[in-house]
Amino acid sequence: MQKPSMEEIAEWKVIYEKYRPYLSANRRTVSEALEYLVDRYPVREVTDPKLRTLIGAVLMQNKYYAQKLGEAEPRPRLFVLENDGGAARLYRDRAQEYEGSPIFIGTEETSGYLSVEGCDQLADEMTAFLGLDEQDLDNFFLVASYIRSLRRLDLPLPGEELR
Repeated sequence: MQKPSMEEIAEWKVIYEKYRPYLSANRRTVSEALEYLVDRYPVREVTDPKLRTLIGAVLMQNKYYAQKLGEAEPRPRLFVLENDGGAARLYRDRAQEYEGSPIFIGTEETSGYLSVEGCDQLADEMTAFLGLDEQDLDNFFLVASYIRSLRRLDLPLPGEELR
């Protein structure tokens, strides 16, 4: 992942300042997110211990989620979206750079970590579904990412329904 530019950081801060006053904690759990996924798409859990360990290592390298994990031992899980049913549209319409690759969802319940690889639309869908917790509301990058996801999905933006 490349380091963000000063312009990107400035843009995130502008979005944060505009929308933060209208936001309140609305974060759902990883379990709720997995229920949502299973209800909408064919999902299969990957049980390969090496891949699950990789998800745990990625989580521990992310200082934000590692802090949320605290002293608890990470319990990573990895899922793949099958290219079938409702997920076929996601596979068909995703960016060309992902062509030929599976769509993966990595999770860890205690920290609330959820990551989607291989499909920006599903990443936005899950960001919008999960929402933000109290700690996330103080993070300008996470607030900007949440607002960006709502925009991309053409969902109502906080504070704008009042106008």
